[in-house]
Amino acid sequence: MSHKAAHFLDDLTAQYNGSNNGNLSAAPGIMKLFGWKSRGSIDEAITENIAYGFIERTRQGGRNQCSLYAITWQSIDDCQGKLDVPPTRVASNLWKPENAEKREKWFVKKWEAMQEKSK
Repeated sequence: MSHKAAHFLDDLTAQYNGSNNGNLSAAPGIMKLFGWKSRGSIDEAITENIAYGFIERTRQGGRNQCSLYAITWQSIDDCQGKLDVPPTRVASNLWKPENAEKREKWFVKKWEAMQEKSK
C-alpha cells in the first residue's frame, strides 16, 4: 500500500466515531481539513483502498451529493437512510485475502491499470 493511500485511510478512519461507519466522507472540503489539496490524489487513494479492501463505497455520489465510505473491519451502521447499502451486523473484512473476490471489480481493474501505467 502506498504512503498516500495509508495516509488517506488514517484520515478517513479519523471520522469514525463508533456509530457512523458508512457515513465517512472523502469530499474535498472534508479532506482539505486533513491537508489534502488535490482531488486526483484523493481519487487515487480511494481507488487503492477499495482495491485492497480496506474501505467500501456505501453511497454513490452525484449532483450535490458526495460518495460515502465505510471501513471494512467494522460493521456498517444505520446512517438514517443516507446509504445505498443496508446496515450490517458483522464487518465485511474485504481486506482479508479470502474476501478479495467480493471487492468492487471496477476499482480493482482501475488500480491495476494505474499500476501498469506507472511502470
